[in-house]
Amino acid sequence: MGTGPGGGRLTIIGPETLAISPGDAELTANYIVNRLNVTWSVQVISDGVLTPADYTVTISETGPLSARLSVVLTPGVNIPAGTSLQLVIGAVRAGGGGGNSDTLNVTVSLPPGVVPCFVAGTLIRTARGEVPVEELMVGDLVLTGEGWPAPIRWIGERRLSGAELRAAPHLRPVTIRKDAFGPGAPYRDLRVSPQHRIALTGWRAELLFGAPAVLAHAVHLVDDAQVLHPPAPEDGVRYVHFCLQDHDLVWANGLSTESLLLGEVALASYDAASLAELAEIFPDLAHPDAGRSCLPCIGRREALCLLDG
Repeated sequence: MGTGPGGGRLTIIGPETLAISPGDAELTANYIVNRLNVTWSVQVISDGVLTPADYTVTISETGPLSARLSVVLTPGVNIPAGTSLQLVIGAVRAGGGGGNSDTLNVTVSLPPGVVPCFVAGTLIRTARGEVPVEELMVGDLVLTGEGWPAPIRWIGERRLSGAELRAAPHLRPVTIRKDAFGPGAPYRDLRVSPQHRIALTGWRAELLFGAPAVLAHAVHLVDDAQVLHPPAPEDGVRYVHFCLQDHDLVWANGLSTESLLLGEVALASYDAASLAELAEIFPDLAHPDAGRSCLPCIGRREALCLLDG
């Protein structure tokens, strides 16, 4: 690239591998070209099991020959270990072709998140009464959203220290205050991981989404009034999750929430021993219908629309 601005074949120069560090939710990187008057673009060509709602990727001109790439993760997004975004950065001058355009492939590695969980101390409605989630056992009959008993097939947990939560603040619990969604819903404060989903019901759900109820991630319901995402607790957190034969609604502190959904995102977060155990218990995990949600799932914008309606 010795021709200087205005001469030679258009070339993009900048890092081709990037990584968002644990505890961070965004990164920026600078790119330059050797020709003036270019238009920049960026396209995500692969994002693993994530969806476009889980991140924002943009590139903007910062000077005659430079631009800045920005990658921002949605707060609370659950990211399986080994996930990366595959990007293509483009630059083109008017007319393109003939040395007036170039592309650069960029890989952005992402920090792993945590699967949907209840915080220890959460009371789960079972056939033998309200039981702290950490005291549940495989075989216990949990009452589903319609009141039918369903046996627990598997239980897992993860402990995060205060230091780990401060280093990865997107993993800290969300707090849903007492009566946030009506009297007794929940009947006392409920703490869950950011990606745990809450059932939202009512005529607006039917009108807007064609279903009597929908599921929304707890972090997408944060309004700093009834649903909070407070600083990391000094003593850390103990997350506990359990799954039934099928994904279903369960009652946690009187609020309708989900059991663990054995989808791709959750499975990618487990170690080899847990995966082997799950494969033995659920031999149909590889079936296309495995990991199907019991209700439609909505994003933050849809959740806010539903609650504000």
